[in-house]
Amino acid sequence: MGGKQSSDVACSGVITLCWSLILALLFFLGLGLVSAGSEYQWIIETVGEGLGIPSMIRASDGTLHACFRIDDSVGYAYRDNDGWSDVERVDPDNLGGAYVKIGLNAAGYPVIAYQKADYLWVAVRAAERWTTELVVDRVGSGKLLDLAIDPSGRYHIVYAIQEVWASY
Repeated sequence: MGGKQSSDVACSGVITLCWSLILALLFFLGLGLVSAGSEYQWIIETVGEGLGIPSMIRASDGTLHACFRIDDSVGYAYRDNDGWSDVERVDPDNLGGAYVKIGLNAAGYPVIAYQKADYLWVAVRAAERWTTELVVDRVGSGKLLDLAIDPSGRYHIVYAIQEVWASY
């Protein structure tokens, strides 16, 4: 009673998937991020060029935070009243970033879950510095991931695992 029906959830999932695929296609073509859509007109702004499925979140103050794969690493940029920031490299290693998801912690800083070298990692920005942490060191972890941050500040990450099969 009052909750979502399974058909509502399925429809929402399809819309989210379609939106993600549209954003991925735009990145693949090098068009960048689709930004603030007004009543009947879309504004397309190039933030960075990369491959992979990007992720974006809006902060309570209206700032947009985005992450995406750039040069085999994870890139991050934000948009405030002054426009888009320069792209920052989140992780110094060039070993991943194909799968990314961004959230904001209680202090309003970005938290990014991502795949790096086939493992699941988390990067947190505090002030002007990123810190990274290995979350799961199982090969094939971190694909098609999603991130949620609960009110107590704990990160919850769901992800797909790709099993690696070999024959001799």
